[in-house]
Amino acid sequence: MVSEIASIRSVPTTPGERTLASGLVTRFSRPADFDLNGVPVTTDESTQFVDGVVGDLEANVEITLNGEITSGGDTVLVNEIYFDGLASDSTTLMFDFDNFTNLSVTGFLNLIVTQGLSFSVEVMVNSDLVDNVQVTQSGNTVSFEQAVGSNNTLIRDVFVTMPVLNRIDVGAGSLANVTLRDFDQTQMTVNVDGVSLLRGEALSIDDLTATVSGVSQAILNMRAGTT
Repeated sequence: MVSEIASIRSVPTTPGERTLASGLVTRFSRPADFDLNGVPVTTDESTQFVDGVVGDLEANVEITLNGEITSGGDTVLVNEIYFDGLASDSTTLMFDFDNFTNLSVTGFLNLIVTQGLSFSVEVMVNSDLVDNVQVTQSGNTVSFEQAVGSNNTLIRDVFVTMPVLNRIDVGAGSLANVTLRDFDQTQMTVNVDGVSLLRGEALSIDDLTATVSGVSQAILNMRAGTT
């Protein structure tokens, strides 16, 4: 099971804005009328299905979707649906990395990064796809990416704890849902490309540089008193 669910409701409901979310189908009428985590979702003839087909869509199925808010502001039109729950049981991988300050992301994943006193990297992935996941450290950078030819592999959840995050890069071609939590530091650089969503929760950064490209979004919530 996915350890942490990213709710669509955490994303602003401005028409045309993109959203990336995981969770359960909590109501299902037909493929063009269902709810994810209680939020209305619809599909059209251009919606793509990965690791499953439209007939697999039903109540209580675990999915990840990439879509955009419709003109009414209360429904998500889905571009791509990934069937997480149809895959095999998940495996948790632990990496003994240390003294890193930068993160690099390429691929499909849910990444939660939290400030803490120590270093830890934990990756949840479908058991039959372990060999398609590449997690490496080079100098002060930890990179998450997929092996060549595994474009539809969803790295289900990545949890990182680190004392300081100087820089995070989400590369072109990525479909990533990234959350930065509770960082209180002097400087941070954020670069987001591809079709990705980066959220910052309770951040206190004196010098924050953020660059957003493609159709990605960055939503950074700063602590009171932070400029």
